[in-house]
Amino acid sequence: MRTGLDQTTILYKAINASPLKPAINGDIYRDERPSNSNKQDIVVNAITLEGSESVIQRGVGNVNIHLPNLANGLPDHTKFKALSDIAVTTLKDYVNGDYNFWIDAAPQLVKDLSSGKYYLNIRIKFKFHNTI
Repeated sequence: MRTGLDQTTILYKAINASPLKPAINGDIYRDERPSNSNKQDIVVNAITLEGSESVIQRGVGNVNIHLPNLANGLPDHTKFKALSDIAVTTLKDYVNGDYNFWIDAAPQLVKDLSSGKYYLNIRIKFKFHNTI
């Protein structure tokens, strides 16, 4: 049986070993980033994971790319686009013997209403192949 923690760890390791890691000046975090970060950070998390004792488990996770706003308070579209292109290449179709994951929807730019900062959300679908 897999858990949401497994999804998060898989995404974390995949991004750490990818060209995304050196393309940012911040860090990669699981679940949450420090509230005071003004760096380019990536946060991975798990949203759902169906089935506990089944041979196939399906889940959904997120890869969120956070960038500081430009001086005028707007998002840095140029940097978001560059990181999006790298992320899509890295995450579009990842296959392992026990699981695979893929991008579920096109990356979306989101404004965090509490901070006024922007991040790019990439929704990831998982399929685990368990042995029982």
